[in-house]
Amino acid sequence: RGGDLRFSAGRSRGRCRVMLYVPGNLNLEYELKFEITAIGATNYTRRQAVEIVERLYRAILQREVEASARATAIAEIQRGRLESQIDSMVGSREFTDLRRRSQPADLLEAFYEGLLSRTQDSAGASDYLREIARGRYREAIMNLLQSQEFEASLPSR
Repeated sequence: RGGDLRFSAGRSRGRCRVMLYVPGNLNLEYELKFEITAIGATNYTRRQAVEIVERLYRAILQREVEASARATAIAEIQRGRLESQIDSMVGSREFTDLRRRSQPADLLEAFYEGLLSRTQDSAGASDYLREIARGRYREAIMNLLQSQEFEASLPSR
C-alpha cells in the first residue's frame, strides 16, 4: 500500500542512520544514512538572506552594503550561492586592500563582530586564525556562518 514517509530533525547535528523495512514476500530492508548539517545554503528565507548579506558586508568589507549591490547579493544567497558570494567579496580589490592593511587577528575580530555581533572567544579563535593566516578566508567565514550560534541569531522562518 502507498503511504508517506516523513522525517523531521531537531537542532542537533551529526550523522544518523534509519533502517527502512518493507514487509512482504521479500521482506526488504534498506539502510539510509543522513548527515544533519546547517540550515543549508539554498534554504534561506528572504529575510534571512537580507540579514546574511548585511552581516557579510560588515564582516568582510567592514562597511554597509550599498544599494546597487544589495539586491544581487540577496539573490545569490537565496539561489544557494553563499560560498560564491563570499569568494567574490574576499577576492575583491577592496578586501585585498583591507587585508594588506590588517593583521590576521584584526580580520578575525571583524569577522566575529560582523557575523556574530561579539568579540572572538579563545576557543574558536586559534583555529580560525590559522585559516586566515593561510589565506583561507572563505573557510573561516563559512565555519562561523554554519555555527549554531549564527543560525540561532537569524530571523525565524
